[in-house]
Amino acid sequence: MTQAPGTTGAEDADPSIRFQQYYGDVPLLSEGEFRFGYMQLAVQQGVVSSYERSLLVLGDKVGTAQPYNLISGNQLLVKIRQAAGGQQVDALFPAYRTTLAQDKLALDPVWAIRMASGEVRLAD
Repeated sequence: MTQAPGTTGAEDADPSIRFQQYYGDVPLLSEGEFRFGYMQLAVQQGVVSSYERSLLVLGDKVGTAQPYNLISGNQLLVKIRQAAGGQQVDALFPAYRTTLAQDKLALDPVWAIRMASGEVRLAD
């Protein structure tokens, strides 16, 4: 569970709470209009005022899995710097980028960075 990116965490502000979804030990991240991999709650005066999550559900069936090597070394460092845009990076971790294609959910391995603000960006 994490505080949603963009919230201040100030005691007088009502928080948004985000639960990250994982596949195995790896977080699921999405970008753009396709939203999958998290559940978010907005709280106002101690009451959940909104609840957001994808209606897609991961089943037990896994399609074909292919071995994949993530980039490393100087190539990774360049991607991190591009994704960070000069801002402070707090963490680097492997993740799955989720995309929907032909009514199937695809999980593509990527590197992700967590910024000092809590925002997560893909480094690819």
